Amino acid sequence: MRKLNVSIVVGVIVAVLGAGIVVAYGQSVDKRAVSGKNAVSVLVADGDLAAGTPVSDVASSVHLEKVPSAYVATGALSDAGSLKDTVGDNAVLTGPVPKGGQLSRSSFADTAVAGHVKPAPGHVAISVETDLSPGVARYLSVGSIVDVFATYHDIRDASGKMTTASNRTKLFATGVKVLAVSVAQEQSGDSRTKASDLTDKVVALLDMPPTTAERLVNATTLGDIYLAETAGAHDITPKGALPTDVVNSNR
Repeated sequence: MRKLNVSIVVGVIVAVLGAGIVVAYGQSVDKRAVSGKNAVSVLVADGDLAAGTPVSDVASSVHLEKVPSAYVATGALSDAGSLKDTVGDNAVLTGPVPKGGQLSRSSFADTAVAGHVKPAPGHVAISVETDLSPGVARYLSVGSIVDVFATYHDIRDASGKMTTASNRTKLFATGVKVLAVSVAQEQSGDSRTKASDLTDKVVALLDMPPTTAERLVNATTLGDIYLAETAGAHDITPKGALPTDVVNSNR
């Protein structure tokens, strides 16, 4: 009987220790998964916020969310109550902020200068319109850096005949700064157009040399434009990628 009691006590102790180890391990995993060792509370948008939204309206449309420190935006804001004191009473959003997007100091500018664009010396400010997906969805903002691709259609040779690969995509501008961006809705001339038929369009104002702007204008008249957000300038493709190149790369 004594041996039986000892076995029961030992079993209970082992079970308690085992449960404690499992709980401790689970809490440790949760902490690493949620915070990446150091979680930071930042303000994120409750829903899509449009460029030009006053800071007073922004303050009532955001909430705090814990984000791993490695993913916190530079200058991220963390107090909706002091938002006006931080960015100014007359501040507005300089660009759209998607649902769940972080709010930072660079997201705001004074209303007197928010609509003013100033290209770099020797550059021009030129706008381009694309569909939502080719315009990096809703993720471009003032200060973003983009690469500009053009897909040309009906490529012909010197004699005017259609080439084997009639489409060509070319990266012709890289490291381009976004001065302003907006998302608009386009609809047909039919007054019976339904809301579901509206198409979101991205209009981006780009800062580039006049010679590059000339190529951009030509590209918009000859084909389709595709923007890609990037961290810096890259090599420009000398000839462009043909459909046959894509096919061959998949073989």
